[in-house]
Amino acid sequence: MDPVHDLLELSARREDRANASFEQRVEVTLRNDATAEHQDVVRATRLERIEHRREKRIVCAGHDRQADRIHVLLKGCDGDHVGGLMEPGVDHLEACIPQRASDHLGPAVVAVEAWLCDEDADLWAVHPRFLVQTRAQCQQPGWSGCYPCSMLWPLSVRGLRRDVPDVRPEVEAWCRAEGIARPSDVLIADFYVPMAAWVAEHVDERTLVLGLNGAQGTGKSTLARLLKVLLERLYGLRVAIVSLDDLYLTAAERARRAESIHPLLATRGVPGTHDVDLGVRTIRALREGKPLALPRFDKARDDRAPVSSWPRWEGRCDVLIFEGWCVGARAQRPHELEHAVNGFERLEDSSGDWRWYVNRELGGAYQTLFAEIDLLVTMLPPDFARVVEWREAQEARLRECSQGSETMTPTAVKRFIKHFERLTRFMWDEMPGRADAVIRLGDDHSPVEVDLGDG
Repeated sequence: MDPVHDLLELSARREDRANASFEQRVEVTLRNDATAEHQDVVRATRLERIEHRREKRIVCAGHDRQADRIHVLLKGCDGDHVGGLMEPGVDHLEACIPQRASDHLGPAVVAVEAWLCDEDADLWAVHPRFLVQTRAQCQQPGWSGCYPCSMLWPLSVRGLRRDVPDVRPEVEAWCRAEGIARPSDVLIADFYVPMAAWVAEHVDERTLVLGLNGAQGTGKSTLARLLKVLLERLYGLRVAIVSLDDLYLTAAERARRAESIHPLLATRGVPGTHDVDLGVRTIRALREGKPLALPRFDKARDDRAPVSSWPRWEGRCDVLIFEGWCVGARAQRPHELEHAVNGFERLEDSSGDWRWYVNRELGGAYQTLFAEIDLLVTMLPPDFARVVEWREAQEARLRECSQGSETMTPTAVKRFIKHFERLTRFMWDEMPGRADAVIRLGDDHSPVEVDLGDG
């Protein structure tokens, strides 16, 4: 940049090749990833900035894993592409030039937080989103080569603690113990940590009940357990988890309903196969600080676990994560029950008695249970085919661990999922409009978008 041109408010000049080293001159001329490959090129040329604007990303970190700076000229005039540079993903704006009425800066320019200084040595402590990806991660298939510009969880910087510790070691240790893949650094920083902050913001003296809804295989149970780790580590909260699956009726109770009401009620899962009163009593006991045993269901035996094996809980509960495939669901209207949604219903519920009973149960006692929820989060997969695919992947892992005993075949999984298709599709249409947060999942199972409700 030429200081004379800057003072006179003329357009900025091109990079001065005479003052650059030979290596710099070649890279600047060719625009060959100068900032990413060489530490001595500290500013991107104007053409490079425009190019990155089109890609809606910023320059990736260099070999030494230090974030490259991109300086943005706020005060511009004829020839400066100021309007094109102002993007929502700008990480740092130097608040040293006052905005004038003639600048016409668009609404994409946000207020600058005073503590967002680019001299902070610990970028994670300033804001988790500035976490630098390792070069190995950047070179993995599907990686674009640049760091994404927008935080996945739509939370203002003000909502995050400034002293957020680096939780990656705890997350890695937890994933290793659980035998699951560790989420990427980007997901930890842009999704999991801000989600924990969002939940923590809603905690007060009364136990917060977080309802986590998601179809089979979407990963709600894993999200619940990881969220518990982060809430305890970052905010010192006491977090309990209860699954809707833990409230299933015993095998004997379901057999009696199958005999007296409809044979399909022998299969656990749909409304009408849970002990709703047990769920209500559990939540209210946690809120009252009473000692209790948290219910558990043994899916391998398809029966309730012995009460003696239920984990004990004593003392206060700051957050209860209540997760399940139809948590927070509402009943369908009568006319929506008239026609079968798949071949399974046409063959095994031709009279409609099963779906009418399930819907009646959902609209009755289950609403008392779901009324205990303070925050409702729903996870949406791309389509129903992914639900079947992901649920089968879960079952395949179970088969590996149990040598095939007490597990379902791929054909059995497909039939099992058909029990839930009606209500699942209805929830996808109805729930996003009233949920406090909607997490949309990509084909690779990772969250790709989060929408927060107005409330």
